[in-house]
Amino acid sequence: MRGNQLLVSGGGSPTETCDIFGDSSGLALYQLNGDANDTCGVYNGTATNISWGGSGIVETAASFNGTSSFIQASNGWGILGSSVSFGFSVWINSSSFSGQRTVISLGGMTGGRHYRVFLGSSNSLGLDSLNAGIFYFPSMVTLSTGTWYHLVVTQDGVANTAYAWINGSSVGSVGFNPNPGGSLYNGAIGTRNYPYEDYWWSGSIDQVRVFNRLLTQSDVTTLYEEVL
Repeated sequence: MRGNQLLVSGGGSPTETCDIFGDSSGLALYQLNGDANDTCGVYNGTATNISWGGSGIVETAASFNGTSSFIQASNGWGILGSSVSFGFSVWINSSSFSGQRTVISLGGMTGGRHYRVFLGSSNSLGLDSLNAGIFYFPSMVTLSTGTWYHLVVTQDGVANTAYAWINGSSVGSVGFNPNPGGSLYNGAIGTRNYPYEDYWWSGSIDQVRVFNRLLTQSDVTTLYEEVL
């Protein structure tokens, strides 16, 4: 540990393993060590106005300026259609909790649909879809600026329910049916995605994982502890 930077490196480390569960559920891994490449090799990102090299939870991180920084990932990680389950694992470090700060999103679906994970004012964690509206997880979270937190959000596409955890602890579930159907647009880190691109993240993001299935509490524990 160096300050708030956890140094984990070396071949074969879990932090460098795309399919961390060994079941082909890992769609993408963005280590964000100086670039937006996908360690899985499929969904390389395109970075806009990102600052590189700041302290991360694993080596270095991507820094977002809160007004124009984002990373776009091609083809929405292949997440498309109704009854689709998926999950996101992200390490976040915010410099501001004012307004809505987008962590990760699927965007620009036909008919105005999208799926957006954001932190709102008063330490609220929410989901947004033009198709479904805005919903908040029931448990409030007490977060501080300048501190790393592990966030997991997973969508049960069959039960139309989303679940979330912060630092391995559940913040509850919410009924949510975004129906991300229609045409497939890009995914994004740090902004609501095309054609909107707003509600910018302010601070740093590191170790972003995308999965093609519903994540469980056991999975969340594994993801949280991979850097400990």
